[in-house]
Amino acid sequence: MDSNNLASYYFHQGTNFYAYKYLGVTLERDSGKYEYIFRVWAPNADSVGLISDFSGWQEALPFERITEKGVWEIRYASYDSLEGKAYKYKIVSAGKSFNKGDPYARYSRGGSDGASLICVESDFCFTDERWMLHRKNTVTATDGIFLSAPLNIYEMHFGSFIRHEDNSYFSYREMAEILPSYLKSMGYTHVEFLPLSEHPYDGSWGYQVCAFYAPTSRFGTPDDFKYLINSLHTSGIGVIMDWVPAHFPKDEWG
Repeated sequence: MDSNNLASYYFHQGTNFYAYKYLGVTLERDSGKYEYIFRVWAPNADSVGLISDFSGWQEALPFERITEKGVWEIRYASYDSLEGKAYKYKIVSAGKSFNKGDPYARYSRGGSDGASLICVESDFCFTDERWMLHRKNTVTATDGIFLSAPLNIYEMHFGSFIRHEDNSYFSYREMAEILPSYLKSMGYTHVEFLPLSEHPYDGSWGYQVCAFYAPTSRFGTPDDFKYLINSLHTSGIGVIMDWVPAHFPKDEWG
C-alpha cells in the first residue's frame, strides 16, 4: 500500500494523526513545475470543484473522487509558485451549491469571505532547541500525573490584551517584542492563548473556529505566528493553544 493509500486508510479509521499532511494542499516539484495537490473529504457531495485566483472564480475545475468514503482530489500544475493565492471548493450536494473554505488550509483570508490561501512554502527556521530540551526535561509528566516543575499560566485573548491608540490590533510580530518580557516580569512560565485558529466573528473571542489549522490572519501570516512562538520559546515561555471543536459556526464558507 503506497503512502497516500495508507494515509487515506488511517484517516477513515480515525487514526491518521497527521491528516493535515494528506488533506488540504500539498506541493510536489516535477521538472521545474509546481504541482499542487488539493484533497478534501466530502462524502455526501455529488461533485467538488476548485475555484481560485489562478484558475478563475466562475468555472470550477473538477475534482476526482478517489475513495469510496469521500476523499476528492485534483492536481494543478504551474510554472510559477502559487503561494498566497486564494481558493475555495465548490461543493454540489442534493442540487445545492456551496463555496467552501478548505478545512485543512494553513492560511485563510478570514472575515466574511473566508477564502483559503495556499501556504506550503516557508523558509522560517525555529531557534528554540534550548526550550524544547528544557520542556522535555521539566514539563513532562513523570511518575503518573506529576510534573517535575511548577507551572504558572497566563491566559489571554490576543485581540484585547493590548491595542494601538487607534484601537487597531497588535500583530504577531509586534506582540513578540513585548509579551515575553511582560510574562517573565510577572513570573509566568506559560501563556495560554484563547483560540487563534481562523474565525469569522471578532466577538466570539475565537470560539467559532472555521479553519483549525490556520492561525487567524487578523494578526499576520503563518510565518509571523511562528515568529511569535519562537520568541516566546527562546525567552523561556511555554505556549498552550486553546482548541475548541465544539463551537463550529454555520458560516457558509466554514
